[in-house]
Amino acid sequence: MLNNNISQPVSNPGYVTTPTLSAFNQELVTEIKSWRQLDICPACQMRSITKFATIRHMPYSRCRACGFRFANPVPSDKVLSAFYNSPFYCNYRQLEEKQIAQGHHFSISIGTDTMHHLATWLGNDKSLKILDYGCGPGTFVSLLRDKFNFLNVEGIELNRQSVIIAKRNYDLTITLSPEELQHQLYDCVTLLEVIEHLPQPDVFFKQIASLVKPGGCILIATPAVDNLLGLFFPWYADAPYTAPCHISLFTKKALMCLLSRFGFNIERIEIQQSWGVVEKLFASLVYELDFLSPRHDDDFNDLLYTPNALGRLLGLQPQRSLPSNLFFQTLRRVDGLLARIAKRLPSVPMNGHMYVLARKHS
Repeated sequence: MLNNNISQPVSNPGYVTTPTLSAFNQELVTEIKSWRQLDICPACQMRSITKFATIRHMPYSRCRACGFRFANPVPSDKVLSAFYNSPFYCNYRQLEEKQIAQGHHFSISIGTDTMHHLATWLGNDKSLKILDYGCGPGTFVSLLRDKFNFLNVEGIELNRQSVIIAKRNYDLTITLSPEELQHQLYDCVTLLEVIEHLPQPDVFFKQIASLVKPGGCILIATPAVDNLLGLFFPWYADAPYTAPCHISLFTKKALMCLLSRFGFNIERIEIQQSWGVVEKLFASLVYELDFLSPRHDDDFNDLLYTPNALGRLLGLQPQRSLPSNLFFQTLRRVDGLLARIAKRLPSVPMNGHMYVLARKHS
């Protein structure tokens, strides 16, 4: 139960009070042994799988060859369906629709500036056939149509609530299944914050490759797990390790392996730089990191810092962000200094997100 110092809105129509992600996963602990265990890496196909970490009750494995990290055993289809239709997940869609209604082209998973930037990667040919796979409420589809004037943009999304939001707010008709797509082949398929959700990324990429014409491309945005927190303290990394949501997490090498298996070469890649190590490591002495879905229209931060045994002894309370006192301000300044130094040392990993444009062999 959350402490009262976490501000609760007086009125929150449409939002449902939910357990934290850790509490959601705790209900699944007895089922995990019945899930399918993988011993071959879905990214590079090597038999080099080793246990990595158990994070909020979910076990992750790591491929020693390419660095790919994934929930293993793999959550069952029943569990994934229950999660993506749960109040925990639907609260995000509620927040997204409220923001879209106030100002178009909002996405909770990828920033508006990033979407604009990635749209420029698609070039100037406005006749391209573009498919946004896993398009959510259709924000990127609408952006390409309305702001970048692409004439043949289509979206596919398996979540019915998102499809309704897309129609209501963007006047988009989003496809619910691959069988209903308008075209057999596309010039470009975009996958923005999609592949980290996939229980079988290799099976999915085989399907995607069949939708891209020779010489066409895939545009991908996904969390990168080469950073120091992701490597050595994954249970305290902010976003990536959130099974049953994020269950397939890529290093640059792992993504290159997967793309090459299905006939793609990386043409362009940008890796967002992220640091914040010192502050979070000190915070981990007194807090455990958890997640709580949105509770009102302006609740963009789903992080939840819950005190551990030491934190409770010190009288700390659950809160959505780390304290802004002098101690933590000093830690943030130290992180800023170390980040500037790390940028000069290419051997120090500090990745946050990967943005990749890959071209299919002609």
